[in-house]
Amino acid sequence: MAGKSMKNKPDWYEVKVSSGFRFFCTSETDFRRDNSDAVSEIVGAILLIGLVVLGVAIIAVFIFSQPMPEEIPDLDLVISNVSTPSAEKIYIQHNGGDALFKADFIVYTDGTPLDNDDATISGGNWPFSLGETLEFNVTSAPENVRVIYTGGESAAILKSAYQSGTSDVDTGGPDVVPTAIPTPDPVDPEEYLEEHYVEYFLEQLENSSIYLSRAERGANTYAYMEGTLEVRINGSGSYIVVEEVPIALSDNDLVEIIFDKDRPNVLIYLVGDKGWTITVDNHVTVKINNIDVGNELTESWFVRYKSFTSTLNLAVGNDAHWTRLIINNVTILDEINSDYFVFYNITPAEPTLMTLIFPDTRGLGDRVLFVGLADRVTQNGVQIYP
Repeated sequence: MAGKSMKNKPDWYEVKVSSGFRFFCTSETDFRRDNSDAVSEIVGAILLIGLVVLGVAIIAVFIFSQPMPEEIPDLDLVISNVSTPSAEKIYIQHNGGDALFKADFIVYTDGTPLDNDDATISGGNWPFSLGETLEFNVTSAPENVRVIYTGGESAAILKSAYQSGTSDVDTGGPDVVPTAIPTPDPVDPEEYLEEHYVEYFLEQLENSSIYLSRAERGANTYAYMEGTLEVRINGSGSYIVVEEVPIALSDNDLVEIIFDKDRPNVLIYLVGDKGWTITVDNHVTVKINNIDVGNELTESWFVRYKSFTSTLNLAVGNDAHWTRLIINNVTILDEINSDYFVFYNITPAEPTLMTLIFPDTRGLGDRVLFVGLADRVTQNGVQIYP
């Protein structure tokens, strides 16, 4: 770089650079000062851009470091309760939306949690989804029912319903619409049974009954009927037939049917307290109000009774035949078996159902069939129930 004063212009200096460009300034000092100012402006711009980038990065880190919003199931539930003669039930119907897994929610009735393992699901299987209904048995009609989602880090209310007559308060949470639980009109037991008799009978029998079926009763030593049945008559219309002679029964009469420890030919079919049929061909004593009236019960018809008492024992022998034994809906045997069984104090199973077929002969096809209850059951002398 070289500088010289321009001719006739003493106040200006011409400055040449290696690239061939020329600059004019009043002095070499002014050239150096102006060049430094340009560098400072570039550095300042770079610093400003760096600060902006750093600020954006800090904001991005802050935003993306926050936890993502928790996804809560979105679904429509309808809650109701129904009273029946035997139980109080809560129903939760899935009307659309996301499915719920068994472990991801809890149903509370008046603050008490219900166990999803105790629920009956109809219309499908888990997970709980569209068109399915959950049924819970409860001790009494609740004032408040809540469905709480527990599948995330924090709980959320999916549905809250209140019994009619209490305050409808929105407790927060997604899709929380307080819904009054309908209070049904009083249910007449007879009308309920007419509409639901199959469901009702099956529910009762499965939970509390004994079922025995054996292809043959077994050897005389191990097969017998022993004990007494006592029935206290209620009202009029009942009768028994003893040795082909009908005998009318009056209100409060006590009928005793006493079985010897033997092998009578027995047919018993009992349903409720309105139509009982008992026939015993032999090895039996029949009494009315402690008076002996005969030894063969041809037929009986008990319209109503006040009480029923049994000390009757049923025993089946030890011959190997196909045997099916189910107690309280649990299968004990369903195979060829030669064990010796005794059922003590047999009675009707709820809801008052008892069937007994016991032949007086021993042979293939002389089947033993029993449906009812017993205080105790032994197998080869060892108690297996209760």
